[in-house]
Amino acid sequence: VAIRSYGRAGRVTSFGPFPFARVWVPESQGEAYRRHYGDRVVTIPDACDGNLCRKSNAILDRSPRAWTLIIDDDITRVGMWEGGRRHWLGPAQIAAVVEHHFDLAEQLGVRLWGISQNFDPTSYRTFCPLNLLAPILGPFNGHLAPELRYDETMRGKDDYDFWLQNIQRYHRTLRANKYHYVHDHGK
Repeated sequence: VAIRSYGRAGRVTSFGPFPFARVWVPESQGEAYRRHYGDRVVTIPDACDGNLCRKSNAILDRSPRAWTLIIDDDITRVGMWEGGRRHWLGPAQIAAVVEHHFDLAEQLGVRLWGISQNFDPTSYRTFCPLNLLAPILGPFNGHLAPELRYDETMRGKDDYDFWLQNIQRYHRTLRANKYHYVHDHGK
């Protein structure tokens, strides 16, 4: 699990639900992050940072694994809807969900998967726990042996563009609607 971060040493909340993750930062900020997160810090050259697309591409190019989950640094919780109720997941449950969905995506021949960005209970349809054509947004996206790259010239909606690239090339992505993330983009 790769947490994208910039200028938020000491304020990365994604380690709460993802204590097994590593935070990816530019070299110039490496020391500040290491003071807070020790060996969980991965640095990339400053030239490979500068916007979310460039950083995501650097992570995809340097990740040692065929399965890479990229998340934002401000995710505070992961939940799921079941039986009409929300259940918050702990780190071990999250790790199991991530592994399960990477495996499921691989079986489906999907190269990009994610979970719902909407945690409102009225938006979840019990009989539609999975979707093969729903947007996978930037705060939480799983990549399987990715060949495609983010368009670094995009200044907004780059996550939609990347999702559309995947739809065009592979004709489907996987979104687990039953699960959702909560992040703190307001700050």
